[in-house]
Amino acid sequence: MLDHVRRKFVEAVKVAKSKIGNQIVEMIDRLYCLEHEWADKDHIERLSLRRTNSLPIVEAIKDKLQSCKNKVLPQSVVGKAISYSINEWPFLIKYLNDGQLRISNILVENAIRPYAIGRKNWLFADTVDGANANCTFYTLIETAKANGLDPAYYIKYLFTNLAKCKTLTDYQALLPVSGYFKEIWPNVH
Repeated sequence: MLDHVRRKFVEAVKVAKSKIGNQIVEMIDRLYCLEHEWADKDHIERLSLRRTNSLPIVEAIKDKLQSCKNKVLPQSVVGKAISYSINEWPFLIKYLNDGQLRISNILVENAIRPYAIGRKNWLFADTVDGANANCTFYTLIETAKANGLDPAYYIKYLFTNLAKCKTLTDYQALLPVSGYFKEIWPNVH
């Protein structure tokens, strides 16, 4: 969520040359720098460091947002950024209470982006069979990725060997979770 807030204030700086926006971006960047410094810490130590070092910055951001809220036009780029930040505040600070949570949700966004793009593309599936085929391939691709396999290699391997299967064990050996792929592709996680 903090990524979204930062983007909105970066936009405010670009569009309106906002001093407030610039100050907020600098404070958020400081939070990201701290998190980067603590990347190798365990979650318990990270939580302690957040409470000691990040919390004062987060409180300063909130104070800045509150003090500027009534000084800018609500429909301006800066006003919208401030309003968004204040409305989302409980979600923005959740990471301060759990050392296992990340400050950024960009990894989650990247993981779900294909679903969002796919959802738009699936609107144009002409038939039920076409939609089912899309779902099947998408499932294969995402399952391969989730198991650390290159989707193109996995699908090629799957279709090359699928016709050779005669027993349930043969089919199960083609599943990406079978462990067999770690033997044939050593770079698999």
